[in-house]
Amino acid sequence: MGRAMSHYAGRAINPQTGIAEDVFFWDDYYGKHQYGVEFKGGVVYPEEDVKAVESSSTGSLVANIELAKRNN
Repeated sequence: MGRAMSHYAGRAINPQTGIAEDVFFWDDYYGKHQYGVEFKGGVVYPEEDVKAVESSSTGSLVANIELAKRNN
């Protein structure tokens, strides 16, 4: 039996723009337990290259709904 992936939605500072955005954190994107952080437009950075920020409840809700749609 396989382990469930730990994908989740949150907010992070975009390294290109310096602006906080809603993002998806993809578990195992770069290898075992190495997250990829996907920004709007599909650009993905290693987790260590971005700074996560506290999410607003509304932004997280919208991002989690979008994540659920993508996983179904």
